[in-house]
Amino acid sequence: MEYRGIRGTIITAEECGKLNIREDHVIIIDASGTIQGIFEYNRLPEVYKNSAITDYGTRIITTSFCDMHLHAPQYPMVGLGMDLPLLDWLQTYTFPVEARFAEADYARDCCRRLAAELAANGTTRVCIFSSLHTDATLILMEELERAGVCGCAG
Repeated sequence: MEYRGIRGTIITAEECGKLNIREDHVIIIDASGTIQGIFEYNRLPEVYKNSAITDYGTRIITTSFCDMHLHAPQYPMVGLGMDLPLLDWLQTYTFPVEARFAEADYARDCCRRLAAELAANGTTRVCIFSSLHTDATLILMEELERAGVCGCAG
């Protein structure tokens, strides 16, 4: 079997509140994408010694982020109306923008930008709300998949 590796400073959190920082380590991955383990670079097990290893020097390598509560129709107005109470904010910004998700082109543009931004910033798993429009929800799922972001949408 062929393996590949990613070398750098690997940070994991197997327990809440406790970081494991491993300098000059390698994450070994098999051909199916399954992580085989994390090993000190100079102590790789024999089976992995001929692996193609991408060296990131001292750069930090960490797991991806998960966003467990996200609203796709609110993406276009991030940062707007921060001085408004919630109900006023929803009526002024959210409800009018969400109504535009009935337009497939508008929904696709927003969902594509959101999915690309999530992936670019390391978020690879989401639980995400769409609008009440079925086509917009299907578009959201397509754009998340295209960007490599997995999760639940509805």
